[in-house]
Amino acid sequence: DGDHVVPLRSADDGDRRCRPLSGLLSREAMLISACAGVAVAISGCASLAGGGVGSTASGSVAPFAENGEVGGACEVGDLGAGRRARQSKVLPPAEPTERFFPGEPVLLSGVARSWPASKWTLASLAAEFKGRKVLFTTFGCKDNIDDDAEDDAKEETGGEDINECYAHEGDLSDFLLSLPTMHVGAEHERGLQVRMLRESPDLIVEHPTLGRDIFPSLLLPGVRDFVRRGYAFEASLWAGPANATTGLHADLDPGAFLVHTGPGSKEIVLLPPSVAANLQAQDRKDGGAYPPARMNLFSDRVVADFPSLKALRGHRQLVRETLAPGDVLFIPCGWFHQVRYVDAPSVSVTIIASHVRSMDEGLSSATC
Repeated sequence: DGDHVVPLRSADDGDRRCRPLSGLLSREAMLISACAGVAVAISGCASLAGGGVGSTASGSVAPFAENGEVGGACEVGDLGAGRRARQSKVLPPAEPTERFFPGEPVLLSGVARSWPASKWTLASLAAEFKGRKVLFTTFGCKDNIDDDAEDDAKEETGGEDINECYAHEGDLSDFLLSLPTMHVGAEHERGLQVRMLRESPDLIVEHPTLGRDIFPSLLLPGVRDFVRRGYAFEASLWAGPANATTGLHADLDPGAFLVHTGPGSKEIVLLPPSVAANLQAQDRKDGGAYPPARMNLFSDRVVADFPSLKALRGHRQLVRETLAPGDVLFIPCGWFHQVRYVDAPSVSVTIIASHVRSMDEGLSSATC
């Protein structure tokens, strides 16, 4: 009877205490059911976990200090110190000048610790996906190309992507069980060359018991109003070993929630849409904006490798957070982000918020 994600179904499929409100508008994935809200605790970076630095006693949103920091700053490779994300118990409302959601990252610390998804283990997920074949992603092995060139390359290679970046088919159950023993060198470049499970919404659609373990409506007060206004939500699964690094990119949907279930922690670096030119980012038809694939914000040589990033050293909107299991990070439309898995393998869920207007107009950096 809780709020949860369920596979697409008709609104007249029987009585439900939490009535399905809306389906995904573009990729036929999920429905969202809305019931109650929840209060959560405030925490911060791993070094400040549980400290609540930058939060108020009541758990309300804490404003940035005059120097642009909440709590302690974190070193972010060659780009220098970053500030903390905004802190809140629930996602704050958008400002009048903001089109969809808040225009800056928001950390909802510990909000998912009580969700059934927090009890997922690599073994339990491996059992759930026994025999399921998937395509695994390797980041950092190709730079930007246009979609037509990519389609041509796939035809020439029998359906595989350029440099076989996304062509590593394998058994998901075996992959999950192998993660604890998968050795990845600590050097940042190696992290971009690791097989990962990337954005697989079909997995949750095919396994509704997993969808019922996720409560997106608890992240968003007044979710019924959002659904009535044309929003819908899709959940995707990610997984990778310790030291794996995702590619730097921006999602051009109205917003996204990164729900971290663990068991390891994640470091995430974020930059605003306004720096797209410095990042040499290009919009693509899949609803994302992508800098060169080899760009790694965790690297100590990223400015040497990409001189256009020099202007971003010490940027006032450079954000870094360390996510513990149960933490949720809201990522606004167009914000570039890159994630590194630390300490141990990790599984997470990304909940993408879509809107009928943005889908009709097309997703681009200009619409964020």
